[in-house]
Amino acid sequence: MPPANTKDGFYALINRADDCWLWGGSVGNTGYGRYSFQGKRHSTHRLMWLLTYGEIPDGLYVCYHCDNKLCVNPSHLFLGTHLDNMKDKAIKGRNVLPGFKGEEVGTSKLKEWQVLAIRAEYKPYKNGCTALGQKYGIDRTVIHDIVTRKLWKHI
Repeated sequence: MPPANTKDGFYALINRADDCWLWGGSVGNTGYGRYSFQGKRHSTHRLMWLLTYGEIPDGLYVCYHCDNKLCVNPSHLFLGTHLDNMKDKAIKGRNVLPGFKGEEVGTSKLKEWQVLAIRAEYKPYKNGCTALGQKYGIDRTVIHDIVTRKLWKHI
């Protein structure tokens, strides 16, 4: 394994098995990958842009064509303003309208029965967040937020 905090260490933590190159390292509480490189903590999609294309101009965001927060495939990334990012979000139906919950939210990956199953199946140290995340195809941090009732509070 390459040393941490290096370019090789960063690339070693990426799973390129699918079209989306999924980050396999540390994930922050916002669901984006995190990696320390050259003494600075980076969001992994921004670091991939930096390593692939160079500096990110002030005021611009690194946005996703695929809308997968763990994807670092450079061909899935594009630069845009905050307004560009919000328009992209609206076009793709990712904006959550007040009063919508659970399955009513257009971007929800889970059904109510799956959330109930996750809560029933969750067993710390036996069938935890990582295992359930892999089973249901979602990030382990989302599983944690489901079982602690930060998400899907209404059921």
